Amino acid sequence: MQTTAGGSPRWSRSFIFLGEPTLQRESNGRFITARNGTSFACPHVAHAAAIAAVSLKATLEQRPSANLIRALVGSATIAPPCPPDWLEDEKETLRLVGYGICSVDDLTWSKKNQVRLIAMDEVELDKLHIYRVAVPQVFLSTKGKRGITVALAYDPPVQSSRKEYLANTMWIEALHGLTTEEVEIYRAKNAAQDVDVLPPGKEIKLRPPKTDVQWSTLQVRRIKWSRKPKLKIPDGETEPVIHFVVGCQQRFPTGFDYKQRYGLVVLFWHESEEIELYQALRNRVTLKAARVRVGA
Repeated sequence: MQTTAGGSPRWSRSFIFLGEPTLQRESNGRFITARNGTSFACPHVAHAAAIAAVSLKATLEQRPSANLIRALVGSATIAPPCPPDWLEDEKETLRLVGYGICSVDDLTWSKKNQVRLIAMDEVELDKLHIYRVAVPQVFLSTKGKRGITVALAYDPPVQSSRKEYLANTMWIEALHGLTTEEVEIYRAKNAAQDVDVLPPGKEIKLRPPKTDVQWSTLQVRRIKWSRKPKLKIPDGETEPVIHFVVGCQQRFPTGFDYKQRYGLVVLFWHESEEIELYQALRNRVTLKAARVRVGA
């Protein structure tokens, strides 16, 4: 934003460092200039999606879905490099820069201290999928910043281009300190109406809130801890467990009998490069499809 003496502030659309460098025929003695807009953003996103598709195919040994590709790209987004006070308001940040810019280097493979758990599945309408992840002690006890990012992408039927006409909506949340059976009981009741029936302190407060992204077919939510997080241990367990709950709510009938396809990526990261998080998380994930109707 710029202003002149005595004038009101206005956005500058011609500042060269705010655009994408490009070549043009000589104009005003300059061969290199900058342009902005979706025509310049799309090639970057397409490049990231292509890398994600190749990486996922090598991992899964099958062709990944478009939903899973979108989720992987979303999980690799980071905040743009600008002064922190520019993006203090959460809703304004979401409106201005979305989930951030994609770090292409994070699309190829997991690292020792940065592990992505992926799922390509389909869920019955008004039902739940529950992913159980036992959190390794090395993630909790190793000093340093750490966090979790979840990215959910799906492709619901629509009646028009308006977001209110999504036939289905999906949501994801992270719960701790509960057994899988308790998660089924609590989240099968009124979850679609966003009525909180959980015991206090059982939900991990991912940001942005799910109400802010509920109309998005790509939802990226995060949490970051500066010190050891206080994750609770469920009854009968010996270590903390996080349940990632994926729900699907039908908003209006479409006349088709089908399941909603989705792609899910859960990223565990730690700033310490010495941590062996990849091996610690391996084989610690289970999936359970809850055979209960949401909101019943």
